[in-house]
Amino acid sequence: MKTSIPFFRRFQTKVTLVIITALLFTGALSNFLIYKYTLTFQFNDLRNKLMIIAQTASLMIDADTLVQIPLSREGMNTEQYKIVARQLKEIKKVNSPIRYIYILRKTDTKGVWQFVVDPEPGMDRTSRRWATAYPGDTYNAGRFPEMLKAFNGPSADKKLEVDEWGGTLSGYAPVRDKEGRVAAILGVDVTASTVYQIQKAVRARSLLVLL
Repeated sequence: MKTSIPFFRRFQTKVTLVIITALLFTGALSNFLIYKYTLTFQFNDLRNKLMIIAQTASLMIDADTLVQIPLSREGMNTEQYKIVARQLKEIKKVNSPIRYIYILRKTDTKGVWQFVVDPEPGMDRTSRRWATAYPGDTYNAGRFPEMLKAFNGPSADKKLEVDEWGGTLSGYAPVRDKEGRVAAILGVDVTASTVYQIQKAVRARSLLVLL
């Protein structure tokens, strides 16, 4: 009997350690799965918000006013440009996550679009100082499949995209005239840093739950 007690205690200790290890593993695995689900949910929620903002904003823009804007830098001096630019600034002001907002039109070249209105065309948005968004400036939209889809309806990038202005996540919506024809595309961007901040907050909450 005296020799069996230490053995029993050692066996009991091992069982306890196995149970604790199993509980920790199960808790960590569950927390990881919840973390991944939450990340995906938050990202998709942001995409949906961008689509809603873009779609709502596009309804405020008059297509007839847009088509009257000359696609040259002199177009910025027209009353039509100023009207649309003021509208875009107001939309951006009431949607704080939005960093950039702009309107593009197609050209005769596939995948090449032109800027119509950008409220801040010359702001220092990138280290590549030559990148601009004045009326008539071309943009290679063919790189971004979700942007191309926007002529059929609201869409949003499925991942962070990188262009001349850096990393962004964008939502798009068509601007239609009174007959329902698409005259242009309105885009709204949030920067990659905004997306990273959301992900960082999710990681912090997940770690707290695990602890």
